[in-house]
Amino acid sequence: MSPAATTTPDSCPVEVVDRHGDLKLIVRKDNSKLAFQVCSRALARSSPVWDTMLYGPFSEGKDQQNGNDWEIALPEDDADALRIVLFIVHYNFKALPKTVSFDLFFQLTALSDNILPQRLVQRLWISHKLGDERGFYQAMTLLITRAAMDVDGRLFINDSGNKCYLDSDKYLRSLDIVGQVKQARLAMLRKICSGVKDAIDSLTSSSASSSKCIAPTNTKTTPCDCAMLGGLHRAMVSNGVEAWYSSKLDGVEDHLSVSEVRAKLGQIVQDAIVEMAMGNRRAHSTHANCRPWVEDNLFSFDAIVRSLVLGYVEHLKKQAEKSGLNLEPPLA
Repeated sequence: MSPAATTTPDSCPVEVVDRHGDLKLIVRKDNSKLAFQVCSRALARSSPVWDTMLYGPFSEGKDQQNGNDWEIALPEDDADALRIVLFIVHYNFKALPKTVSFDLFFQLTALSDNILPQRLVQRLWISHKLGDERGFYQAMTLLITRAAMDVDGRLFINDSGNKCYLDSDKYLRSLDIVGQVKQARLAMLRKICSGVKDAIDSLTSSSASSSKCIAPTNTKTTPCDCAMLGGLHRAMVSNGVEAWYSSKLDGVEDHLSVSEVRAKLGQIVQDAIVEMAMGNRRAHSTHANCRPWVEDNLFSFDAIVRSLVLGYVEHLKKQAEKSGLNLEPPLA
């Protein structure tokens, strides 16, 4: 049985995979958004990666804990491939397609490798050898955003508590790519740092044009900005990242992965909103959608990954001719 389709208040279509589901996964589909309503427990049981994402120390379950809708954005995942994986995870085998296209097969391979991080590097290597530009782009994005750094400056991916060092992997050594991954990771973290710093500077500015308040024009923006700034500061202190007020966000680039920073900042924003609500419940109803920054801008890393992948485009095209692979590239 295929999932029923509904819509959310902001007109994002929702496919109901589990009608009792407590979580919505937001993906991109044909330049728009699509949501899957799923069971978080089913996902957690299916993969240690999902379990860590939903219920681990950097979990993205804060929204539900605060009584709001639980939503997680997965902008890099293919909607059609994710739909099939969700059918399997929820034991809805009757909804599975009888056949899949070659393109969809590769997307399923990429998605399964995302769920099993120990195979992510192999996916990158295979895409490089076959000339799968889209798969190479997606695997590179995930590798960069998941890589953390230890005290010795070595990059690693956390695989169920085990550190998989990139410079020890035979596939990555053959591609000679670890240095570029390190530079791209640093560029992403600096972009986040600059965005957070700019948001804080805007909240402290007296200029109306720099206000982060998006409430109706007949309301006062200054108290809202002050409430956001105060809530943001308290949230950062309570989460042990008060140093993130500095322009360099001290300590971020030393150990955390981009994905962990994103989850941490998401938690901080939710905590800040709670602080605002506790401080002024009446004003909170009017300013419920005001945020210190826009996540789509703060975590848009396409240009960073694109510049890295462009250096491999000619090689990937030649490999695609040899392998017979003819997929639409993401950089066209």
